[in-house]
Amino acid sequence: MRTVLKFWLALLCLLPAAGFAADNFPAQQTFAGQTLVLNGKGVRTKLLFNLYTAGLYLQAKSTDAAAILAAAKPMAMRLEITSGVITSAKMEEAVREGFKKSTADPNI
Repeated sequence: MRTVLKFWLALLCLLPAAGFAADNFPAQQTFAGQTLVLNGKGVRTKLLFNLYTAGLYLQAKSTDAAAILAAAKPMAMRLEITSGVITSAKMEEAVREGFKKSTADPNI
């Protein structure tokens, strides 16, 4: 799981939040009562097709992936599926499979 998180954090910390992709990611969003700011976002593309956009929301913007991983602070990731090829069920299955492959816990 940490490998997956490190990949996303590295990607999202390096990408500017403004103007990377045409989508509906607000600069601020409230998750579970916490107002967080968009730190960065990226588009997952496969064979020239945009599949989904992911955005990382933190309490304050940061470019330090190690500090973000070590932080015990509220954070959230928002995914917007942009392809008709991906269904919610397929996305859930892919995420669970990715977590299984990146952790020692087979029950995830």
